[in-house]
Amino acid sequence: MARREGRKGHPRLVMLRAAVRTAFDVYIGKPQGSTLRSQLEYEMEVKEESDDEMRAPTEGDSDNIEPMCYITDDLLIIPEIVSEIHSTDQKVQLVGALKIRRLIQALPEKARQAVISSGLLEAVVEMLSSDDLELRGEAAWILAEIAAGTLGQATAVAAAGAIPKLVALFPSKSTASACNALRALGHIGSVSKRLRNLVAQEGGVKPVLDVLDVPEKHASELVDMASWALARYLNARHLNAHLLIPNISDPPGYEFTQQMIPVVIKLIENTTDENSNALTSAVEALHYMSFDDSAVDAIFATGIAPRLIELCAAKNSDLRYRAIQFFGRFADGKDTWLNASIQLGYLAVLKSCIESRDLDTQRDACWTASNIAAGNSAEALLDHNLIPSILHIISDQEEPPRSREGASWVLSHLSLKCKQRDDLLVRLVQANCVEALVSGLASHSYDTRGLLLRAIENITTKEWSGQGRFWNVLKWQVESGDLLRSEIGNSLVNGGPDTWLQGS
Repeated sequence: MARREGRKGHPRLVMLRAAVRTAFDVYIGKPQGSTLRSQLEYEMEVKEESDDEMRAPTEGDSDNIEPMCYITDDLLIIPEIVSEIHSTDQKVQLVGALKIRRLIQALPEKARQAVISSGLLEAVVEMLSSDDLELRGEAAWILAEIAAGTLGQATAVAAAGAIPKLVALFPSKSTASACNALRALGHIGSVSKRLRNLVAQEGGVKPVLDVLDVPEKHASELVDMASWALARYLNARHLNAHLLIPNISDPPGYEFTQQMIPVVIKLIENTTDENSNALTSAVEALHYMSFDDSAVDAIFATGIAPRLIELCAAKNSDLRYRAIQFFGRFADGKDTWLNASIQLGYLAVLKSCIESRDLDTQRDACWTASNIAAGNSAEALLDHNLIPSILHIISDQEEPPRSREGASWVLSHLSLKCKQRDDLLVRLVQANCVEALVSGLASHSYDTRGLLLRAIENITTKEWSGQGRFWNVLKWQVESGDLLRSEIGNSLVNGGPDTWLQGS
């Protein structure tokens, strides 16, 4: 029977309608099946609505069957494909591998576990040793997709002996196979410290560094993937429920990163294209390395800091974010690192980031400035004229809440420093902080209001020559605006420090 051309019954449209219906049900809160089996049954129910408009598959036409038919009700790969994968004929194996690819593309979450539960992992791993280039490529792709799943699935790939065979693909005549091998290694090495160390022990770092060391000899997509894999190794994560949470409490040590630093530094120095994914991942990798003090000392010793400061002002938002993130690590670290960065012009770039219209850039810059204000280099924020920009963010009700909170932390930390130094207090008041304090108290954020009230308390409870004038200006600002009608405003004008925080 010929296939009807009506759009309603087209297989892809059937699957699309199923996905849209599921997404809408989730959005409106409709209860969803709690098991993979119930989700599959739901999709099959939708598919059956238009079965009368679809031709039935005929014998010898299995390649045209919907990918969801490659999986049984028990969420196992159908026997036909299992036999193909275990075949001794590489052409037959390739047919089975291509079906697995289609299944993973259509139903990734179900398919990953189905391949494992059907006992196919070892056979797929063995395909990596095939003399058939296409079969090796398909096997690498399948393993990369499965490793991208849960901690248990990535562990299963490693337990099947995939790591040394993925490493053995290098050097590869196929860029696609090499990319998929690095993608698989990156996923395996990113889900836990144990697997990261296993990847390193079984040679998984070498192909990454070999590619990054001479990027001009490799395709750009392979260089991008190698840099991505390195960043994943350094950001090894642990599984918490169904979410991946960064395990920054246990960063890689210098013994792990020592061989990586020169290669990454050279890549950053020599890459001029700010849209390069490899460059962004390389800066991200440096950030993860920086959680080890010995690694930071080694990074600074290379002289790369000026280049990284330039990248804090990059037009590429992802690259700019990674560079700001790198220096944000030093704001609450050793004074020598921060002072060296300041001398190289870091605060001028940070000021431009605080004034940026890119919300992520502004937010991260404000939080970095707050860390600086809490440390021993707080005065540098005044010396380099960052405070007017901070006060503007606090005053402007249109600024993002997270940016305003970060800016309020800057003011709170600075006011605490002022309790020990009258000269800093005078400079802060001269920067017109009173107007910002009062405007910021109208924020809807409890945290922001609390921080600003704490700043006012720090300033007004210290005896200093300008205390009376500050208090009078503060009251005038409150009484001339809408804040007077609020509980906070009344507390400021009629009460004292003990009552302010109660009204926040």
